[in-house]
Amino acid sequence: MERSGRWVGAVVVAIVCLAGVCGQQKAALAATYYVSAVGDNDNEGTSPNQPWQTIAQVSHDDIQRKLKAGDRVLFRAGDTFAGELRISASGAVGQPLVFGRYPQGTAGDDPQIRGSVRITGSQVTLEHLDIRAFAACGVRIQDTDSVTVRHCRIHDPSYSQSTSGVIVDRSTAVTLATNRVHSGLDYGLQIDSSDRVRVAANTVYDCRQALLRVRDAANMEIEENLCFTSNGGASRGERGLAILIRLSNDSPAYTPAGANLLVRSNAIANCRGALRLVRERGAPNSFEGLQILNNTLVSSDVHFNVINRAADGGFGTARVANTISYFPSNCTDVDQRHFGGNAFTADTLKYRSNLYWPTAPPPRDDTADELTADPGPGLVGGVDWCHLQVDEITQWFFPKSIPAPAINIRVID
Repeated sequence: MERSGRWVGAVVVAIVCLAGVCGQQKAALAATYYVSAVGDNDNEGTSPNQPWQTIAQVSHDDIQRKLKAGDRVLFRAGDTFAGELRISASGAVGQPLVFGRYPQGTAGDDPQIRGSVRITGSQVTLEHLDIRAFAACGVRIQDTDSVTVRHCRIHDPSYSQSTSGVIVDRSTAVTLATNRVHSGLDYGLQIDSSDRVRVAANTVYDCRQALLRVRDAANMEIEENLCFTSNGGASRGERGLAILIRLSNDSPAYTPAGANLLVRSNAIANCRGALRLVRERGAPNSFEGLQILNNTLVSSDVHFNVINRAADGGFGTARVANTISYFPSNCTDVDQRHFGGNAFTADTLKYRSNLYWPTAPPPRDDTADELTADPGPGLVGGVDWCHLQVDEITQWFFPKSIPAPAINIRVID
């Protein structure tokens, strides 16, 4: 019996060791392919001394079928490549396909893609690329899952109308992080009918329409982004908005659009509207579990704009807390409008522990009276007024045209 137990233990150990060896071999088999403007598509591409030359080579169906989990395709820093980079290949969990640069260097050395990127494969990471001179969209992520776009600069399209920096369409588990998206675009980042999208630590500025447009998304995080315009934007439609979240009348059935959206720790300046929530007429879904927390809003015409056009139900629930608002003289903090349906109530829109300077202007809706209620002294260390020095913060976050005073903030709850 003892000998039999020893044999079983030995077999188990052998199987475990064999699995470890197989895993190491699998990781070792991952390949790196190199692309250089002075390369040749007839090269093997597996050495910096024998690189491929063009985006067309990387996008070719034969190459995409050849790529496997853990592989990397690297473009030489400082080189320029023209065309559309099409990524249909897929990686695996823990072994994404990576499209980036070589050698490592500063952001100014990123390879330049004069064209667009289309991603339909899953488990893909796109990083350290300068994408410009595209016709309609810099990066399109469509009908896929588990895609990350990070450390990219996306800007200055070649076409002047209907352009977006990044579009995420009908996709799941997408991360857009630490990108710089700006200049000449209609929309900076556009999220449509998608679930579990994280937009974090991006700098998005100077777009003609909304800097970040979200339509029929769920379980989404928008946090630590910097959004601003140099001229405040135009005066109608979606122009000049920083963050627009919209529920339409054709919300997809496969995702509970509007549920569990988080807007946290963003800095927004000099926009016509900082945050607009819209529920369209006939929208089957409502905002449930929306949280707007710890944001800093500076010098926008309207900081928080809520529009409910639906006549077949309520708006949902939203919590607005710990937001710092700096007002120009003509600013409106809250603009709530009803076009049918249930009116906004204290249970629907909850404003708590927000900071306003110099004082919160009167809201346009009677249901938001708590915004301007003065609770009296003793809120901050027994002192009614607290002092926040923001000179360095505003100069670093926002354009220099925006003044950076030392701000006295009144606590309103």
